[in-house]
Amino acid sequence: MFRKLWWLKLTLKVTLRLMPIDYASWRKLNLFAHGNMQKFDFSKRFFTEFFLSSEKKTIQDIVEIGPGDSLNTALFAHAHGLNSSTLVDLGWQAHTNLSLYNQVALELQDSDLANNFTLPFSSIQEMLKATKSTYLLNGINSLSFVESRSVDVIASNAVLEHLDVVSVKNLMVETARILRSDGVAIHRIDFRDHIFNDFNHLGFSNRFSNSFIVRNSGNYLNRLHLLEYLKFAEEAGLAWELRREVTRSKSNRVKISKDVSNHWKEYGSLVESVDLVLKIPKK
Repeated sequence: MFRKLWWLKLTLKVTLRLMPIDYASWRKLNLFAHGNMQKFDFSKRFFTEFFLSSEKKTIQDIVEIGPGDSLNTALFAHAHGLNSSTLVDLGWQAHTNLSLYNQVALELQDSDLANNFTLPFSSIQEMLKATKSTYLLNGINSLSFVESRSVDVIASNAVLEHLDVVSVKNLMVETARILRSDGVAIHRIDFRDHIFNDFNHLGFSNRFSNSFIVRNSGNYLNRLHLLEYLKFAEEAGLAWELRREVTRSKSNRVKISKDVSNHWKEYGSLVESVDLVLKIPKK
């Protein structure tokens, strides 16, 4: 019964996303939202945990991978006195409702932080300019526009699992290039399927998982094992550390396709989520 419900929900999501309706319209219907970054408390928690709480003592320039529905990180970065923020996504996903950003800026202004804002913003472009922020829309390839050794912290939350293998490898290479020598990248990866938070996606063939329908339906997951992320990081010349690793015992209910990485089959436990921390190795 559970698996039938899973397939039903997947089929419904795929069918809906293939309809000629843009993402902004789906969002108005409260469907297919890309996280909760448009909410002040969630944005504050993300910025604090991934940027302010990083071991990097002096932070001036940051990159967020996959900001999703919101550009709030730009506002938080400016309010805390950072020099610049770069937000990287695959196309324009963020809200364009200025009232949302003006309200967040107003709340930050009332917090008596390092920098204030001249409110209200009259356009998204004005807001980005005022906060010394850049919104890049060509996915990981956008990082080629970021100067070498110019970034203190790179962060993402539940984004890397949505990137294809080529993009993950490219991200590792670009991270090794743009991070400052004492910089840090923090990526929270959720390895479960995003329908019922299980591992049903491991049961598909590669042909289906990489099909046009799946890759263009907003349901794509790369199915990389944690060890593969670590391998790509090492190949790019990065040192890695794992934090907040959550695992669970493998059960017979989890079906694993024969063409999925052997790592998923060989280990007795399944990695549900982890914080992957990347640095430039010390010489």
